[in-house]
Amino acid sequence: MEACSVCGTDVKMLEHGHKDLKYPRVLGHEIVGRIIELRTDMENLTLGDRVQVWPGISCGQCRPCHRGNDNQCESQGILGFNLDGGYAEYVALPPGNV
Repeated sequence: MEACSVCGTDVKMLEHGHKDLKYPRVLGHEIVGRIIELRTDMENLTLGDRVQVWPGISCGQCRPCHRGNDNQCESQGILGFNLDGGYAEYVALPPGNV
């Protein structure tokens, strides 16, 4: 991780909680980092590339996902809410999130 910004949602979660947030959890969903390890099928990225991270985690199986509308995924998760986020030293991401 190179940077993870604090946004209004982070402050709100700290003060009031959030329905999707279950502790223990590493927060942070506004993420920029560098690629340090790649799966072999990720041909458009190289080690050392700086990347911005899409924080939504889609299922890839529902109707919106099949239509290319992963931002409308019926079971979408969010880094820093449902999975550990950008305040960690390292973050493993699905290919579509980079």
